[in-house]
Amino acid sequence: MFPVFGPMVRDLWGRLVSPVSLGSLLVLASLICLPLSPRSALAQNLELIHPSGEPYRNEEPLRLRIPPNLPGIDYSTLQIEIDQIDVTALVKVQGDLYLVTPPEPLTSGIHLLSVLAYTDEGQFVELGSWTFTVEALPTAEAALGEDLDAEFESNNALESIGRLLEEEGGRSGDRFAVSGGGGSQVEVYGEGRWRFSGAANYFLESDSSARLTDEVFDIGEHSSQLLYEGEELMAAFTAGNHDLGFDNFLASGFYRRGLSAHGGLGTGRLSGQIFTLGAESQVGARDPFGLGDRTGHVHGGAITARPFELIEDDFAITGFYYTGEEGTADSFGIEDEDFDPGEGHGWAVSFDSLWMQRRLSLNGEFARSHFDVDGNSGSLGQESSNAMALRAGYQLLQGEDLAGETMDLRLGAGWERVDTFFGSVANQGVAEDRESLFASAELAWGGFFGTLAGRDETNNVDDLSGLPTDRLRSFDFNGQYSFLLDPNDAELRELLGSPFATFGAAHSRLRRKDTPDAYAGPDSDSDLLSWYIGVGSSYDDWSWQLQHQRSSLEDRGATDGDSDSATTDLSVFWSVTDRLGVSLGAQYSGVDDSGGDGNTVNGLIGFDAEVVPERLSLSLDYNMNLSSGDADLPDRHLVNGELAWRLRAAEANEAGLEFALRGSFETGDSSSDEDQSYEAFAVIRLLAPISY
Repeated sequence: MFPVFGPMVRDLWGRLVSPVSLGSLLVLASLICLPLSPRSALAQNLELIHPSGEPYRNEEPLRLRIPPNLPGIDYSTLQIEIDQIDVTALVKVQGDLYLVTPPEPLTSGIHLLSVLAYTDEGQFVELGSWTFTVEALPTAEAALGEDLDAEFESNNALESIGRLLEEEGGRSGDRFAVSGGGGSQVEVYGEGRWRFSGAANYFLESDSSARLTDEVFDIGEHSSQLLYEGEELMAAFTAGNHDLGFDNFLASGFYRRGLSAHGGLGTGRLSGQIFTLGAESQVGARDPFGLGDRTGHVHGGAITARPFELIEDDFAITGFYYTGEEGTADSFGIEDEDFDPGEGHGWAVSFDSLWMQRRLSLNGEFARSHFDVDGNSGSLGQESSNAMALRAGYQLLQGEDLAGETMDLRLGAGWERVDTFFGSVANQGVAEDRESLFASAELAWGGFFGTLAGRDETNNVDDLSGLPTDRLRSFDFNGQYSFLLDPNDAELRELLGSPFATFGAAHSRLRRKDTPDAYAGPDSDSDLLSWYIGVGSSYDDWSWQLQHQRSSLEDRGATDGDSDSATTDLSVFWSVTDRLGVSLGAQYSGVDDSGGDGNTVNGLIGFDAEVVPERLSLSLDYNMNLSSGDADLPDRHLVNGELAWRLRAAEANEAGLEFALRGSFETGDSSSDEDQSYEAFAVIRLLAPISY
C-alpha cells in the first residue's frame, strides 16, 4: 500500500522514483545484447585487455582496465555484468585492473561484458560494453595435473597499537591491541578441462570491543569453485559466499554463504543448477558453508533450456523453484529470541529472447509465491500470491551519423504486477502491492548522454475492500554532457582538463484513485519536484566538481505539510606535486518544512604528504559540521592525523615495516574540557604482500 502520511510519502518517492530504482528500470527495460560502442566520453578510457580479439576459453578471468579518476563516477557503485548478470561480487581489483571471473563456465558462442555505475548525481549509466567469443576447450586427453599451473596472491597487514594519550573517561577499548586483516586468492588451471579458484578475506582483532565476531582471528567471506568443462559436458561446484546469478521476483541479488552445483551440456542447450544457502548474510568461520540452523536456509534449483537450434543463443526458457525459512540470528551470529522467522516456497518461469538481428529484446516472467511472514510460530497465515512482468527493449538507432557525431538510441517499455502480499525469503527487498506501466529512452549523441523514464503505478492490486487505492505517476530525466576537446591540443587540455556538465529533473504525483466508504485516514494528494545541475572537470593531477540540487514536496493530504530543501556541494582534489596531495570539500544544505527550518554547513580539508621521499609520510584531515535553525545540533570540529616512518618498503614476497603516530582531536560548541576528546596512539605496522 502507498503511505499516506508526509514522511512516508517521501520514503515512497525514494523507493519508487530514486535513481537506483529508475537506473535498474532502464537496464531491465532495454535488455539489448548487441555490442555497443561506449556511450559517453567517459567510456573511451575503459579497455578490455583479455580477451582482445582472440577467443576466450574459460581458463582465466577476463581482464578489464578502468581508470581510477573518471569524473563524476561513484566508484563504490561499479557494477560489472556478463550477459546482463551481475558478477561484481566475483571481481578482483588490482589497481585499475579488474579481474572478472564468470559465475559459471561460459558456453561457446558470443557473450556480452558490460560496466555500469552511478554518477555522483545518482544517474545509473553504462560506461562501456564489449562482446567476446568463447571457444570450447580442446578435446585432447587432458586431466588434472597435466600442464598444471597455479597463481597465488595475498595482501596482509598487521598493526600493533598502543594508546599513548586519551581524555579522562575516553573511548572504550584495550590500551594495547593487535589488529589486522588481509585477503588471499588462488587459481589452479592448465591446458586441460579443470580449473580451481578460491578467495577469502580475514581479520585479527585482540580488542574484544572492536571485534566483528567473538573470535580473535576469523574469516570474513570466502568462496571457492571447482570447474570442469569438456566437449560434451560442463560442471561447476561452488562453496562459500557467492551469488546464484538469478534476477527474478523470487530471487534477486541473493549473495549468501552456501553450496551450489551447476551442470549442463557443452553446447549450452541445456543447463541446471541446485543450491542450498543460508538465508542471512554471515561473517566468521562458525558456519563455513551456511548450513547452520540459526541463519535459516534457502534450497532450490533451476533449469535453463534453449530449445530452438537455429536461435539457441537468442532464446532461453528458465524454470526456478525454492523453499526456505529465515534465520533467527543476524550476520554476526546474534540471535533475536522475539523474532518469528518467515518461511515460504515458490516457483517461477521466465523467458529471454532477442530478435531482429538482436535489436529487439523481449522477456517475461511469472512467479508464484507461498509465503508466511511470521512462520509457523506466528499468528498470521500463509499467503499465496503472484507476480508477473513483460518487458521489451529496442535499439532504434545504433552508430548513426548525425551532424558529424555518432548517435545511439534505445527504447524500452514494460508492465509489472506484484500482488499485495507477495514475499520471498530469497528476495526480501521485492516491492509488493503494485501494478506498473513504464517506458524509457536512452540517447547517446557525441558528448551527450541522457535517459528519460516514466512510470504509472497503482497499489491495492488485490482490491481489498478496506484499503484505499492510490496512483503514482512519475518521470525522471538525467543527462550529462562531456565537452570533447581536441586531444592533440595539450595546452588546452592542461588548462581545462575534461570538462563536463550534469543535469536532471524528476517529478512524481500521488493521488487517491479510490477511497472505501468507511476509510477514516488522510487523503493522498502530493507532488514532489526535484532538479539538479552540476559542472566539473578533471586532469592528470587535479579534479573538481560543483553541484546544486533542490527538491520541493507539496503534500496536501498529510498532516506534516510541505517541505523544501536545497544542497550545494563543492569538491576539489589537487596533486600539487608527486609528494603532496590536497583535497577540499564544502557542503551547504537548508531545509524548510512544517517542523521548522534548519541549515547545515560541512567542510573538509585533507593533506597527504611525503615529507621524506619513500621514508616519512604525513596525512592530516580536518572535518567541520555547523548547524543552525529550529533543529540546531551541536557544532563539531574533528582533526585526524598520522605520521608514518617507513623502515622497510613492502614489495612482492618481501615484508614491509612502518612505525606511526596516530591521533585525533574533537571539540564542540564550547571550549570546556567536557566538550573535548582526544586520543594518541603509537603503531607498528607490518605489511606482507605475497605473490606466486
